[in-house]
Amino acid sequence: MGPVEVLTVGGMSFEFHGALCNAGGDRTVRGWFGGVTPVSCTDLGPLLRYEPERHCEAEECPEDQQFAEHDSFRFKIGRASLSGLPLAGRKLADAYGCEVVAAFVNIGSASDDGPIHREFLFIGRHAGCRFDVAQGGFVKTALIDRVLAVDDADDPLAASDFHGLAELGAGGRLSIRPATFKPNFDIAFPGAWDSACKGTKQADGVMIPLGDVECGPVPDPPHDITPDPDPHAACRDPASMHPIVQREIERFALGDYEDILAAIDEDLGYAAIYFTEPLASLRPPGRVLSPAVFVGRNWEGVPVITFVDMEVTSYSETRSGGPRVGVRFTSEACSYDMDGNPIFVQPVHCREGLPFKGQMTRLKRLPIPGRPDPPDTPLIPVPDDTSSGTGAGSRTAAAAPPPDVPVPA
Repeated sequence: MGPVEVLTVGGMSFEFHGALCNAGGDRTVRGWFGGVTPVSCTDLGPLLRYEPERHCEAEECPEDQQFAEHDSFRFKIGRASLSGLPLAGRKLADAYGCEVVAAFVNIGSASDDGPIHREFLFIGRHAGCRFDVAQGGFVKTALIDRVLAVDDADDPLAASDFHGLAELGAGGRLSIRPATFKPNFDIAFPGAWDSACKGTKQADGVMIPLGDVECGPVPDPPHDITPDPDPHAACRDPASMHPIVQREIERFALGDYEDILAAIDEDLGYAAIYFTEPLASLRPPGRVLSPAVFVGRNWEGVPVITFVDMEVTSYSETRSGGPRVGVRFTSEACSYDMDGNPIFVQPVHCREGLPFKGQMTRLKRLPIPGRPDPPDTPLIPVPDDTSSGTGAGSRTAAAAPPPDVPVPA
């Protein structure tokens, strides 16, 4: 008797002895059951006499091999560039501000008896200095047995004893804190910190799986030496920009815009920036501000000041006399924290998504008690597809939810 497929619909169950192959174990698939043809009065007898042929070969990578525990593992590591990151890595790069160290890490059993392997990605945010990943491979023995997947070995997202928070330290060692609560696992990471950098040599991030468990020796991962572009290159030297930029950064650091920041919850959960002057100052249409100044909080709640060229495209007033202003941004934006470091307001695939060149929007107000002429903020529509690298969501402010980042439990 071959494998049995059981279909349960409501309170009824049907057994099938069909053409599916099963090398052992149970699977449950949930879905929808319904009619797809009109009601027919033909006899089902001929259809029921059909018996499909089953040609089942031995499973290429059986579960007992995929779930096997090992205490010795082979690591093969290669650099990952920003342009070569898979989707999950791009979301993490956005979350980390795009100044990251990233590497493909292939891990497998070191034994030649039933070898298995799985692909992972380490990505972490630099605390100060840059780490240059080198290509390398080695074998490391664990104090206790570990597995590459703890539940469904065919699930690319299944938890693992190598999946979790990770920290790359000053000594070049990567410490992995598994989400499975196994003890930390440390490895010597191939590469070196920038020797000329006097800042902090540390990168905090995560190790995430990129695929399911496969049988066979550990393959070599990609080693991409493509230089990562500096996403803030045009904003690195504010002193060389328009004189208003350096002056406004100093005012920002001294607390001149504290009333705006105090009106924005630092735990808001999305970016919000506000035009620093009253809307009435923007009439008539056709005015060009080079640059316009916005203040608020980025998607992480960090206070930020933003400079961007802006053209006033429309100006009208409501029945109550309130101004309605439409604008178009005519340059890329530069944003800074209170220390004058360039940062993103809302990164989208390592580009600024709020605001961006060519964006047309309408300015809205941020009410501040005690200020007669409240500042204003762009209303940014949620983009249909952020893969283009532009756009951000909003409420009544220039606002966007942070990227959906997989974080180990």
